[in-house]
Formats: sequence, C-alpha cells, structure tokens
Amino acid sequence: MNAFRKKVPIDFPVLMDRTGDVSKAWKVYAFPSSFLIDRTGRVRYSINTGAVWDAPDVMDKLREISQ
Repeated sequence: MNAFRKKVPIDFPVLMDRTGDVSKAWKVYAFPSSFLIDRTGRVRYSINTGAVWDAPDVMDKLREISQ
C-alpha cells in the first residue's frame, strides 16, 4: 500500500484492516470494498468491487449523495 500511495496521490484516509475485525463488523465480503462516510460517520454509499471513481455513473451517484 505504501508503494501505491507514493505513486498515486490520494487525499483520503485508507484503512488497513490487518486483523479482519473491521471487515467482519462492516460485513465486507469482497475486495476491494469502498465506503463513503459522511461527517457524522454515516455510511452514505458502499461498493464491493473495484470502481472507476471518475466514471459518469459513479460521479452521478457521488453528486446524488452529496446533496
């Protein structure tokens, strides 16, 4: 992960779930899994596959949940 983060600049936190506890608590059954969490800690969107975050359909969903 550190090598990837050096190559690809990201501006969001990345959770490394080394023990699997978070995966169990959040019921993650596929990798990669991504969760968009609002400022109150509420999960607003989740996707249990790889995603192209700037694809039109994903951008539409991001706009929808950010309103």
